[in-house]
Amino acid sequence: MMKAFLDTNILVYAYDTSDEVRHKIALELIAHLLSAENVVISTQVLNEFIVVISGKVKNPLSIDDVAAILKKLKNNFEIRLTGLPDITKALSITKEFKFSYWDSLIIASALMTHCDALYTEDLQDGFVINNSMRIINPFN
Repeated sequence: MMKAFLDTNILVYAYDTSDEVRHKIALELIAHLLSAENVVISTQVLNEFIVVISGKVKNPLSIDDVAAILKKLKNNFEIRLTGLPDITKALSITKEFKFSYWDSLIIASALMTHCDALYTEDLQDGFVINNSMRIINPFN
């Protein structure tokens, strides 16, 4: 079975309705992935999601709504605890590929959970890392 990693922006679009097109694409993507693959997110993604969805979007969600969403995410996704191995790997990715540290940390967590794909709008669509994981921008 394939494994897919979701970046923060995919989750934000799934719960933020201000961009109808991206919202629909994110919901359809998540539904498709959950039916066909193991889906992974990291504690970094969860923390970034909480900050954005409760304060930086046009219509922020309440903390109670965010807590309810976290329960759903916990029940449906594999959660990667971001730790020292991820941080160390992220530093080498930053050095090799010149990605930002935060993007490199997402990539490191995805690689360390043996994901085949990383869904994000923040990196080059189609780029393959370590001959094992493809970056996919579902909004292209």
